[in-house]
Amino acid sequence: MNHRPTPGDARTIARRLFGVDGEAAPLPGEFDWNYRVRGSAGDFVLKLGSPGRRPVFELITTALIHLEGSGPGVRVPRVVPPGGAAPR
Repeated sequence: MNHRPTPGDARTIARRLFGVDGEAAPLPGEFDWNYRVRGSAGDFVLKLGSPGRRPVFELITTALIHLEGSGPGVRVPRVVPPGGAAPR
């Protein structure tokens, strides 16, 4: 993906890969394309990027999963992997 996906693209990706159906609105981002998806199950952040950024996404995912279990009172976004697969 070398161009910024439209909100319609983001909505389709959220629905097909994550089962989240809702309105997508762009969020700021320095390198990646971020969208807030408001669905019936709540609000989600959809983070998209070019294939070359995969190592960065993997690092972010690993850090969030680590922080999620770091103790009570620590609030971080929960990682939701595509297709219901377990996070790595």
